Amino acid sequence: GLISEILCTGHDAIGIPIIAGRGFTASDAANAPLVAVVSKTFARLAWPGKNAVGQRFRLGGDSPLMTVVGIAGDIQMRGFGDIPEPTMFFPHAQSGKSAYFTPRSMAILVRVGGDPSAFAPSLRNVVHSLDRNIPVSEMRTLDQVVGTSVSNRRFNTALLAGFAALALLLAGIGTYGVISYGVTQRSFEIGVRMALGAENRSVLALVMSEGMRLTFVGLAIGLVVSAGVGRTIRSMLVGVPPVDAPSLVLTAVLLVFVATVASALPARRALRVS
Repeated sequence: GLISEILCTGHDAIGIPIIAGRGFTASDAANAPLVAVVSKTFARLAWPGKNAVGQRFRLGGDSPLMTVVGIAGDIQMRGFGDIPEPTMFFPHAQSGKSAYFTPRSMAILVRVGGDPSAFAPSLRNVVHSLDRNIPVSEMRTLDQVVGTSVSNRRFNTALLAGFAALALLLAGIGTYGVISYGVTQRSFEIGVRMALGAENRSVLALVMSEGMRLTFVGLAIGLVVSAGVGRTIRSMLVGVPPVDAPSLVLTAVLLVFVATVASALPARRALRVS
């Protein structure tokens, strides 16, 4: 009973929605009429402008006709960056007749409440109670499966994030060094200004404006370059456009903050010029 329920509710268990029609039920047995569920892309390509539910098709040659009983959402078989391909689903009990292929192995997905690893012994016992010769191997959580599929992207992201953090640190140090050197070069000028009555805030604004001018010029150049680079690394982006406005705005705000801090330190020193 448990195995039948898992097989019949497989679409819901892994979050593939049934857009139209129905999914498989226990009535789709070996001797029942042959049925299939097709993906949205499959339905659009095979029967453009028509309702795919109720349509009949065969895999080719003298294979028997199958009736489409449902349309499922598209899936990405090879990872997040994969383009959805036309996909067909068959009931396992009918696969030998409809698909001419009976799988030698099967993956069963089970939704549990609580720690998934705690249910592993129970699941093995259920399978072995049906047939002790069936091996149960490679029991993994869905988080582990997804983690494996995105491991390369995660490494690339971590690597780029490290380089970005280093670049931000170097930008802050460079801004501080340039402005600090400028304050040193203009020590006599600043001293004369203060001796003639310049207020602290005017001297502070003078020094800070130097740093902010460099920052905004750099930001303008960086935003233009990032638009071109974003298109180059498009293959590494999932669910994010090459020119992501929120990310660019957040980065600009962060760089302005770093530049402000880097400019404030030499600006405070300028106020102490005798």
